[in-house]
Amino acid sequence: MAPDVDALEEDFSEFGVKFVTSLTDAGQPYSSEQWQSNFGTSDVPLVIDENASSTGMFSLFHDSWSAFPTFAILDHTMTVRAKPWTLSSNSNTSSCDGSNATINGWSGGNTVNFLQQLVDECGSLCEPCSGTVDSDGDGIADECDDCNNMLGDLNDDMIIDILDIVTTVNIVLTGGSNSSGFTDCEKADADITGDGTINILDVIQIINAVLGNLNRSVELSDSKEYVDIEAVKKNGNLYLTVKSEHAAGIEIDFNDFVMDVNLIDDKGYLTLNKLDHNIDKCIVYSLTNKQFGNDSFTLEIKGGAKLDCNKITAVAGDRQGSNMRVRFTSPEIRNFAINSLYPNPFNPVTSIDYSIDKAGNLRLSVYNILGQEVAVLYNGYQTEGESFSIKWDAHSFSSGVYFVHMVMNGQIETMKAMVVK
Repeated sequence: MAPDVDALEEDFSEFGVKFVTSLTDAGQPYSSEQWQSNFGTSDVPLVIDENASSTGMFSLFHDSWSAFPTFAILDHTMTVRAKPWTLSSNSNTSSCDGSNATINGWSGGNTVNFLQQLVDECGSLCEPCSGTVDSDGDGIADECDDCNNMLGDLNDDMIIDILDIVTTVNIVLTGGSNSSGFTDCEKADADITGDGTINILDVIQIINAVLGNLNRSVELSDSKEYVDIEAVKKNGNLYLTVKSEHAAGIEIDFNDFVMDVNLIDDKGYLTLNKLDHNIDKCIVYSLTNKQFGNDSFTLEIKGGAKLDCNKITAVAGDRQGSNMRVRFTSPEIRNFAINSLYPNPFNPVTSIDYSIDKAGNLRLSVYNILGQEVAVLYNGYQTEGESFSIKWDAHSFSSGVYFVHMVMNGQIETMKAMVVK
């Protein structure tokens, strides 16, 4: 039975043996793609030498035979060692096939024999990696491990220090877990929270590891576990004022490029963004992991007036690196919404469901088509929440179109309602 390519690759995988199908258009009745689909193996990587001459890539391996398909076996030095006519037999002594001239002592046989002799020939280069010490406990010996898998230790020096903080910050600023400038090992070690993302929360926790207080807990009051950001546009710039008592770091993604980011209020925090002028996010934190406290600070985003504040996102964390809720305030951003009005049309009662992202004074009323306020359903202070509901009984109203108005913080949300009797 002829040896199977997949089986051969699996049997010799520990030695790095790989099979690649490389085809040029050999002419009728099959194209190179048809050779692959009809006679090849779907799991084997395919290389099509589209611009080659009649024999194309095989001219490197073949001679006057110009036959298709065939095989060429290369060793670890990229030297062609054999040109077997088939995988099952290399007994043909023609110069284009495997013969005793290709390796010492070779006298034909199948590809398994040939590969095994090559493995034996390369000696220690082909020996499986082994060792007895596993410092990071991942089941891979240190001698064989490309990554120490010590969370927070990005440079694998077995020490978590400022170098690891700086590297993590750079990963955050260049795409987080999708950053192409860092190895998978570095990104795995940077994700100290283990949530599959790399952001300011990981930076805070690595700072804690450096400071030696990773396990220290901080009690948060429910009324204070928010980060409020007020956005104001002026003179072509955007100004973000950040307020939070318990936050220790924040990452802001502008979802667009800006000219520069500056911290107006110097209160000992580091403000970092990309250095290549492709600034689309920034982070603010301190190396001592201090809380923002009751004092606010303001970021000036040069050229930020063009930004859509509704698309700006932020991630903030407390001193333990726990995620905190962020609330934006801006003339462009509504911190409330009428989620539904059901049934609609209705007779005579409907339910108005709404949500509030930031507490404040709310006026919920009804207007007719003439713009006259005909009913006030709620007028007073409203706390945050996602599932508030008010019923409107319109038994005393005539059939027609009305508008439910929700006014809060100078903004208005409107939904059409129809009474049908």
